[in-house]
Amino acid sequence: MSTNTLTQGIDLDAAWQLHPQVSVRPERFGALLYHFGTRRLSFLKTPALLAVVNSLASQPSARAACAAAGVTGAELPAYARALATLVLSRSDIGEPEFSSIEEWLGANTEDYYSALAHTGHGSWQPRGDAHLWLAFILRAHHIQAQTLARRVAEAGQTWTELEALAAIHGLQERSLDAMYDAVLGYRTRRSAYAKRAEVTEQTATRDLAALTAADILTAHGTGRGRHYVAGPVLREIGERRRAAREPVRDPYPWMRPRLAEPAALTE
Repeated sequence: MSTNTLTQGIDLDAAWQLHPQVSVRPERFGALLYHFGTRRLSFLKTPALLAVVNSLASQPSARAACAAAGVTGAELPAYARALATLVLSRSDIGEPEFSSIEEWLGANTEDYYSALAHTGHGSWQPRGDAHLWLAFILRAHHIQAQTLARRVAEAGQTWTELEALAAIHGLQERSLDAMYDAVLGYRTRRSAYAKRAEVTEQTATRDLAALTAADILTAHGTGRGRHYVAGPVLREIGERRRAAREPVRDPYPWMRPRLAEPAALTE
């Protein structure tokens, strides 16, 4: 999807649907969307936008989906831009794929090679016992699914908490994206904030000043190097979320000790 598409919005007269790898989790504020292929988490910030997304597949066009959800003509440009930021595909493009375990394998490469060595014994063994390898793959899917479910649940809880925080301090709803990024440890610059929120540099300056005054963000640097990170309030939210995090359950606790054993090689 091009930058111009994101600025102008999607083609409202075309048929669209959510990518088959995207999962939707309804929340009080709207919904969370998770793409299993890109591991991208997106927010539907209003119930009305969720209604539009839910009706895309059953409507002949995005314009018809907006009309079915009660979106007015004056609101259409904003909804077109919002839809363009989501992971969408034309209704005739894209095949569903099984959830990838690449993320988990990337963090457990040593175990991956150990499982291969224990299964193949260093050579091609077409009649060898593959039970360990199958258990390894099942374990990877199980652990990644738990991690994913926890990540999505935490995102929803964090966003709800940030909405309440913004309401207490009388902050603009457009500030929520910068607040959420800061909780995750990302930096925000005024120019990036202005572009993302679709406001002027002056408005972005006022928004960031309000966030800083409330101890939500902390400013660092001057001039072009000035950026904003999580302030005391957001750091506390992040620490509280991590402290409440439930550990991932290992479905095969015997596997790690087994993989740590030397693999028997055959000639």
